[in-house]
Amino acid sequence: MKNSVKTLPDFLVKRYLNWKRSLFPEKQNLYLKLKNEGQSPTTMIISCCDSRVHPERIFVSEIGEFFVHRNVGNLVPPYSNDADYHEISSSLEYAVKNLDIENIIVLGHSNCGGIKGSINYFSQNKKFNHFSHIDKWLEQIRPVYDNLPANITKDEKANILEKEAINNSL
Repeated sequence: MKNSVKTLPDFLVKRYLNWKRSLFPEKQNLYLKLKNEGQSPTTMIISCCDSRVHPERIFVSEIGEFFVHRNVGNLVPPYSNDADYHEISSSLEYAVKNLDIENIIVLGHSNCGGIKGSINYFSQNKKFNHFSHIDKWLEQIRPVYDNLPANITKDEKANILEKEAINNSL
């Protein structure tokens, strides 16, 4: 572990060492239990990877309580059975088949950068760029955007799209 820790920025090394010294001992038995027994969360949370969103803190969870998947805009694309990589589909499949997850939550949030970015992208009538991963990712909510009222502000569109993107994912 020491070799990989040395490659981290100094502020992260300090935070890790502080965690190891002060917080880890308090939870050491829980970590040992999770190591020996494995994880058994009952809830999966699909959340935005926005650094301002922290599902575990929002729901005041304990270590090992939630199975969390994070991505831009907390989106869940339609199922596809092709040979491409399907990160969110594999997370969902693992959660349901291997962890027996009972609850799946799509956790949205206000002022989402992914949603705002999609509105800027769509409002300029840009077409999908095959060399941009984010363009392709956002395309899945274009139909939702296209159904928004035309006579509302970008902020109003963002507010509605943040909610409707969740419905689209569900």
